Amino acid sequence: MTAGVYEILCTATGRSYIGHASNIAQRWSTHRVRARNCTHWNPIFQSTWNKYGEKYFEFYALEKVKDETERVRQETWWWLKFDNTMNIGPTGMLSRLGAKLTVEHKEKISASLIGNSHGQGYKHTDEAKAKIGAASVGNTHAANYWKRRRRNASNT
Repeated sequence: MTAGVYEILCTATGRSYIGHASNIAQRWSTHRVRARNCTHWNPIFQSTWNKYGEKYFEFYALEKVKDETERVRQETWWWLKFDNTMNIGPTGMLSRLGAKLTVEHKEKISASLIGNSHGQGYKHTDEAKAKIGAASVGNTHAANYWKRRRRNASNT
């Protein structure tokens, strides 16, 4: 298990994705699985993957860094070194790694979640179901999603 900073390079475009992980080999595996299934969290990475395919992506360990705080710093340094990345933003700079929540903040978060089941068990009325169905007519997003998943699965 190697901790550090890594680059995923799309050789077709020359664009890179910079990241850090406590286990970079596992992280590369996660990127590939998510991209193959069209569920990658980064839309730029996902669209590039969909357009060019897995064979145009290469993985490089840029440096080994065990300390998590230092990994965030180094990821930011590498991100700034590359001009043309697929990163959505300088992740290292936006990290809340090591941030401590006050007791008051934790209590406020707890209070805000009381009674919030995030829609679990919610039943739509027949009228609401009809409106949702009418609004979905002609929506090809779901159909296209499954086509991409089948296409990507057959390419591997």
